[in-house]
Amino acid sequence: MGKLEEITIDSYDRTVEAYAENTAGMHPMHISKIFISYLSDGASILDLGCGPGRDVGIFADRGYNVTGVDLSKKMIGYARKQVTNAKFSVMDIKSLAFVGNSFDGVWACMSFLHVPKENIEQGLGEVHRVLKPEGVFYLGLKVGNEEALKPDNRYGGVEKFWSFYQKDEIEWLLTRVGFSILESEIEKKDDTYATNQVIDLFCRK
Repeated sequence: MGKLEEITIDSYDRTVEAYAENTAGMHPMHISKIFISYLSDGASILDLGCGPGRDVGIFADRGYNVTGVDLSKKMIGYARKQVTNAKFSVMDIKSLAFVGNSFDGVWACMSFLHVPKENIEQGLGEVHRVLKPEGVFYLGLKVGNEEALKPDNRYGGVEKFWSFYQKDEIEWLLTRVGFSILESEIEKKDDTYATNQVIDLFCRK
């Protein structure tokens, strides 16, 4: 884990409860409906960057076999207390401790935006490796061109590292590591918490 990621994880460690409260009602229901439409009942799902476990809990309550991973130990500790019908581990997106072909689906909702662009291909390659043949990957990112360490004023100015992407840029990277793009869209977030445009991508191994 690099210095920028360490700073970001520390910021999440210091704001676990506030983050969980602020994002509790922000599960992207229309996106998860598309995601699970590609999966069979009871399928295995890996949530990358699961944070306090919001999405893990929703998928697990629908009968899916869910594993959540995050680099923040405190986020994982919180998630384990909130969601008892799923598994959680502290793990780096870029080095997943699972054998190949382990999961039917991988869900990465705004987690890869904290990965430096120089490491994004490595992380996407890990997703491809742990997915079963024909497995489905959802990737959510924010639209933009920069990557930078910035204060998050929603949480007292703690610093987080952000990477922003253009749609054609991330689609090229996904196909480069072996994914086929099933569908993709750009949606505008206009609430007070999330204001960026978001890229939603659904891919198949």
